[in-house]
Amino acid sequence: MDRGRSITATFSTGPIHVNITSTYGGNGRVTSSPGGVCCGSGCVVQRCDANFLPGTNVVLTQTATAGFFASWDYCTSQSGGNCNVTTGTFTRTINANFSNLF
Repeated sequence: MDRGRSITATFSTGPIHVNITSTYGGNGRVTSSPGGVCCGSGCVVQRCDANFLPGTNVVLTQTATAGFFASWDYCTSQSGGNCNVTTGTFTRTINANFSNLF
């Protein structure tokens, strides 16, 4: 249980795809605002794909389960634990990493 979970969100001119991989129990959830993405633990409906128009400001929020912490890679900016991304005309990959605290 010393490895975590990684979530990758790919931003392009249309869809965003969130890919969750887990090694040794990393656990958490990613949601988006505007709505459309709920991917991972605790989502009633797993929705790891969503469409956003180019130029949309998307805020991804990750929630780690107890005993894990979360970090982001490749955001446009971060604030309050959130990942802020503006969709563009190119593909962009954002990683959410869930790691074991112990």
